[in-house]
Amino acid sequence: MIVLSLDTSTPTIFLALYRDGKHYSMKYKGHEKHAVRLAPLLDYFLKTVGVSPKDIDLFGIGIGPGGLTGLRIGIATVIGMASPFNKPIVPVPSFHLMVLSFPLDGRIAVVRKARKGFFYCGIYDKKNSEIREISLPSVISEEDLSQRIKKEKMFVIGDGIGKFGYKDYLEISGEVLIGETLRREDEKVSYYEIKPLYIQKSIAEMKLKGELS
Repeated sequence: MIVLSLDTSTPTIFLALYRDGKHYSMKYKGHEKHAVRLAPLLDYFLKTVGVSPKDIDLFGIGIGPGGLTGLRIGIATVIGMASPFNKPIVPVPSFHLMVLSFPLDGRIAVVRKARKGFFYCGIYDKKNSEIREISLPSVISEEDLSQRIKKEKMFVIGDGIGKFGYKDYLEISGEVLIGETLRREDEKVSYYEIKPLYIQKSIAEMKLKGELS
């Protein structure tokens, strides 16, 4: 079985492939945007490991939350490879990938920049490569996030977290990418069903409902 998984929810492109019991991975972080870099990087990666898109049995894709443009590019790329051969795609929550790739166990908050003054945040307990959701990914204001981080003892990973006293940390292991794709194989969908995890309400809607002061 040949499995290809990728995540484009962060400024870094993560690629992973599994074949005959072996794992292969590659990542790119640079000044070029995903729209420019993903296709040639993926082409180089597949040629290096000697695999053609038609050889791939199962695809996995990180669905976010994260930058919507990057997510759409990653999803469109996977659809472009899977659809001609009607191959299944497994949607994988990107926050789960980041938590499982973090080297320590404990309570972990994944924080990603959203619009100005707001963040995506999900909180998880991780132990022995298993995770439990404490707080589903949602949009939270900088003020509310700061208060929650101060109240609870937990690791904080993600980006834009320097203002809370943490160093940005956005890593996804190739083996985790493949492992979660295989573990969630029963959740596979057809190429026309895949879509990003888009959780951000408009700021206007949040104000209208009185969720913001």
